[in-house]
Amino acid sequence: MAAAPMDTDYTPKQDMNIQSGDATTDNGNHFEGRAAGIKSYSDARHAVRQILQIPKVAMSTHNIMAYRFTDKDNNNHEGTDDDGEHGAAFTILKDLRQNNINNVIVVVSRKFGQKLGPRRFNHISNAAKSAVQKVV
Repeated sequence: MAAAPMDTDYTPKQDMNIQSGDATTDNGNHFEGRAAGIKSYSDARHAVRQILQIPKVAMSTHNIMAYRFTDKDNNNHEGTDDDGEHGAAFTILKDLRQNNINNVIVVVSRKFGQKLGPRRFNHISNAAKSAVQKVV
């Protein structure tokens, strides 16, 4: 989350309500999305930390992240992290924008099997949608 201003002191919050979406496997690749409701950069950082501690997520090849939220001053914020899966996070962010979904962070984990080509973006998008539907 390089775009977000970082605080120097991290105080853990109460666990966030992380929701898992449906998992998909294709040609040895495993995709699964997780999402949480957020209202600040602090919430986003906390959710990512919590998600990355899940063993299946920690062992994944890529953890692709996108978020959107409106803060208490009615300012809109959004960001992405591809984690080496070029263009994948923007696919998730584009879906969030097109469906007017806000105040959410989503992380899609991919455990690499064999090359999938462009169809991997469909799996990433579907994994994200599945998780987000449980939050909004």
